[in-house]
Amino acid sequence: MILRFLVLSLCVAISPVQAQLNIEFIGTLDYTPIVSSLWGYTAPDGTEYALVGHGQGLSIVSLADPTNPQELQMIPAVSSQWRELKTWGHFAYIVQDVGMQGMLIVDLSTLPQDTAAYLFWRPDIPGLGLFNKAHTIWIDEFGLAYLNGANLGGCMIVDVKPDPWNPQFLALMPLDYAHDVYARDSIVYSAEIIIGQMRIYDIANLDSILLLGSVSTPFTFTHNTWLSDDGNTAFTTDERANAFVTSYDVSDPANIKELDRFRPAATVGRGVVPHNVHVWDDFVIISYYTDGCIVLDASRPDNLIEVGNFDTFLGADGGFSGAWGAYPFLPSGKILISDRQNGLFVLGPTYVRGCFLEGSVRSSLTQIPISNVQIEILIEVEDTTEVLLPEYSDPSGEFKMGKAVPGIFMIRLSHPDYVTKFAAGMFQNGVVLELHVEMEPLPTQMVSGRVIDPALQVVPFAYVAVQGNGQLYQTQADALGLFSFPTVQQGSYQIYAGNWGQYSITNIDVFGVIAEDIVILDGYYDDFLNDLGWTVSGNSQGSHWERATPVSELLFNDLQCNPAEDVTDDFGSNAFVTGNAGGSAEDDDVEDGYTLLSSPAMDLTQFNAPALTFTPWLCERFTEEQVYFVLLSNGTDTVVIDTIITEMFEGAWQIPVEIELSDKMEITNDMQVHFLVQDISDTDNVIKAALDKVLVIDAMPSAVTENARLLSLINIYPNPADDVLHISVTSDSITPDRLVLFNTVGQRVHTVAINSGVVTLDVSHLVRGMYWIQVLQEGIVLGTVRVVLQ
Repeated sequence: MILRFLVLSLCVAISPVQAQLNIEFIGTLDYTPIVSSLWGYTAPDGTEYALVGHGQGLSIVSLADPTNPQELQMIPAVSSQWRELKTWGHFAYIVQDVGMQGMLIVDLSTLPQDTAAYLFWRPDIPGLGLFNKAHTIWIDEFGLAYLNGANLGGCMIVDVKPDPWNPQFLALMPLDYAHDVYARDSIVYSAEIIIGQMRIYDIANLDSILLLGSVSTPFTFTHNTWLSDDGNTAFTTDERANAFVTSYDVSDPANIKELDRFRPAATVGRGVVPHNVHVWDDFVIISYYTDGCIVLDASRPDNLIEVGNFDTFLGADGGFSGAWGAYPFLPSGKILISDRQNGLFVLGPTYVRGCFLEGSVRSSLTQIPISNVQIEILIEVEDTTEVLLPEYSDPSGEFKMGKAVPGIFMIRLSHPDYVTKFAAGMFQNGVVLELHVEMEPLPTQMVSGRVIDPALQVVPFAYVAVQGNGQLYQTQADALGLFSFPTVQQGSYQIYAGNWGQYSITNIDVFGVIAEDIVILDGYYDDFLNDLGWTVSGNSQGSHWERATPVSELLFNDLQCNPAEDVTDDFGSNAFVTGNAGGSAEDDDVEDGYTLLSSPAMDLTQFNAPALTFTPWLCERFTEEQVYFVLLSNGTDTVVIDTIITEMFEGAWQIPVEIELSDKMEITNDMQVHFLVQDISDTDNVIKAALDKVLVIDAMPSAVTENARLLSLINIYPNPADDVLHISVTSDSITPDRLVLFNTVGQRVHTVAINSGVVTLDVSHLVRGMYWIQVLQEGIVLGTVRVVLQ
């Protein structure tokens, strides 16, 4: 069923709170020490059991009274944090990947009157050797057991059907290592974690196993996979922090197509790790380590909707504590969860289909699809039943999303280039709301001008950027210093103009055609929006400095060890980082050597008090050595002027570092600043660094004595000021044409042209404190006046 509805103009706030959704608590059984995986078993008389992988063996638990689970038997086995199990008929098969016991086989047919009989299967397989252990196990509908990560091969296939007590070895799969597999109809879906792929094999002929297709999963750490009931869709997990559960169309294994990705909305970005997926009746049941149990409606596998959740772990998000396994296949419909710290949970799900929202967005003027439109389903602040993430339209303008709770809700569609639109519609479980919206482009204006120096001479080929309102416009002035941005949206912006050695950053309001000269003054500013000539050298055997938009990298699947973004108060999104491959920081760090980032040359001889400011990042583990140095050279000598250290457990942008340069060495016209990151330790350490927003200016304005004569000729009020400063010339003896506002470290905050009358300067956004206004006439500094913002 498809509904269409009218676009309206209403708005409701979004709730930041989560409550358990469509899953109720029934019972629990605590364990000491920790547990790992679990499975279920139903006896012929209908009694349901939980089979729990315990740190010291197998725990058999009766669910005759699910509100009060009772352990009937503990079968001792080698101590292990990792224990996996499956059943075939009334037999259970349990593996672990430590020790020398082999596989535990348990006959459950005598329950509950008698304890279960068991043995350890540890055969000596001709040509292979003694079977000791495996990491995981799967048993298909033919009684073929797949022992994954076994000591004798990446995946051993044995037959348990003829003699459940004595499995018969059949074959080794042609792979290096399978962490887990799912098999049906002689097709094996293998989660090959080391290479980060799901691979599909045809094993109908065990003498000639065929690879049908493969796909790399988003975080290249493929942990497990499961197949939909119709066999057309496979679901995977990557056992990484903030990773996805991903759905794939596998109807043609030679052409696997990704359909959708899911992350839990309530904890996105907090380092939660998905572990295992299972599928029942087109619902995906997921065990998330610190998020408990999450249920998705996968009936539309290209639009996965969270329709249930229950958090079994009450500790901090992230890491590998909490829910390990989930079992949703009991006849009663109950879900069993094994929480590593908190034991067995018996949960009662209410399975509901998602309320789907799908549609498209186009321009009202051109009918061209609009990508990256943010679509939000808005819910009341008081509604704590679910948390919803926004979705974004794809390059064809289409989007797919939804929610679990039905009702009438508002939908907001927003994009920096278009007028925000709102829609309202009735959300119903199992129903698709189809929404097709036309968005009106925001009005734009032309911004143009010249780049000139204080002597009013044009500055050719300077870079110019306008940034604000979520927009960034870039260009380069021509040989006459002229620049133009034909279509800048209305609003307030910062405008930058500069090259290596001169720059200006000022504010402009764009609510009409803007034609403005930009006066750039001496100073070396680089936020790495453009390539101004920095060079990289070194002998690191790993990563080197590179200019890029930072990509998040994690250490131990959890700790932030490469910036996810550059510093937020500069132009653009670039920084310099030591490697930017994404994924694991351990695989992308400075290794066995150094990498050196060197600035272009600087003439600082005209500066009264040259000062360097920059923002560093450092993530380093397992080394006692100093690894990140700042150096200064003058064409003859080089000295270390600072060492960057961190006390943090993971990386983060640090507060800006400010260094006076005059007392470090002789100042010349051939100065350079260098950033050195090195690995000289013999230990297996991790070193990642970053750099952004470098500035070298003359800090003298912060130390200049106020010019008493100038104070009598210029009126600056109020002083101290709050949100607005007014500046007017009170004498005919001077005709200043420009004001420059500096902060106390000499950084230019505003450059303002004086045409006539009173100049009004908005300072509401500035940090409170002392500032200096430098007054210029035809490039000559008339003097400096102190102002205070309170």
